Amino acid sequence: MSERCPEPTIHLIERARAEDQEAMHRLFERFLPRVRNIAAIRLGRAPRELFDADDICQEAVTDAFLGLDNFDIGSDGKVCNWLATIVENRIRMAIRAGRTLKRGGGKVERFGDRGEAMRDSQLPGDAPGPGEYAQAAEISEKMQRALEGLPEQHREVLLQRVYCRMTYTEIAESLELKNGDAVRGLYMKALRELQERLGTEGVRETAGW
Repeated sequence: MSERCPEPTIHLIERARAEDQEAMHRLFERFLPRVRNIAAIRLGRAPRELFDADDICQEAVTDAFLGLDNFDIGSDGKVCNWLATIVENRIRMAIRAGRTLKRGGGKVERFGDRGEAMRDSQLPGDAPGPGEYAQAAEISEKMQRALEGLPEQHREVLLQRVYCRMTYTEIAESLELKNGDAVRGLYMKALRELQERLGTEGVRETAGW
């Protein structure tokens, strides 16, 4: 659910660290769906498979927020990318440990089981307006294959721009590129390649990117 006047993430983290469950729920609502899909693409797994591993994802996100020593965490886009990396690493550890990616690990209450269940939709379109956050997307199988087929740097610039909603300058820092203009050029190149891989429906499926 989009928030018309969203409480700053830093405030939600402060409340969550004080054991405010509503604040943690709102942090899940704000970040978990996008984070899960980013991690799925990076791991080469179906997003639905990570939805079935929400206990692992939620443990990782909860530990990340509650383990912060300070709240100087930057923009929400950078937070999203940071969380996605943590979730990705936690999933890799679980796989190496032989942990089955299934529901009901039991350590946390599943976000999707709460009263305000998240609805998946297609990939986000236009960037959210002031005070709005992109809804999580259930990635089509075709889109998943197309993204996985891209060179890693092209895939990352799309994920960080589209899903994390990072600025070009933030992405330049993340990917160690020269500047925002270099990222913008790389993004347009990656987007064209993605559309080519999607074929005739490429423009429609990537509308708003």
